[in-house]
Amino acid sequence: MVSVTLRVSDSFKNMLDSLPWVNWSEIAREEIQQKLNEEKKLKKLKKLIRNSEFTEEDVDELAEQVKRSMHNKLKDDGLI
Repeated sequence: MVSVTLRVSDSFKNMLDSLPWVNWSEIAREEIQQKLNEEKKLKKLKKLIRNSEFTEEDVDELAEQVKRSMHNKLKDDGLI
């Protein structure tokens, strides 16, 4: 396994040291993995929409339809 070193300020290190029971390495790994997953999804999304002809007006119209639909559903369910 590869090791990664981070540089942090002394005050930041002191804050980390004040919580000795926290596994900071595990937290860092999880957060980095989450960021990598998000970037992978974003890359896929950009590839999907690269040649899209969907306009901003189309987005606005679809958003309005979704709002109306959700409003009607909530109203039918007696929640509003």
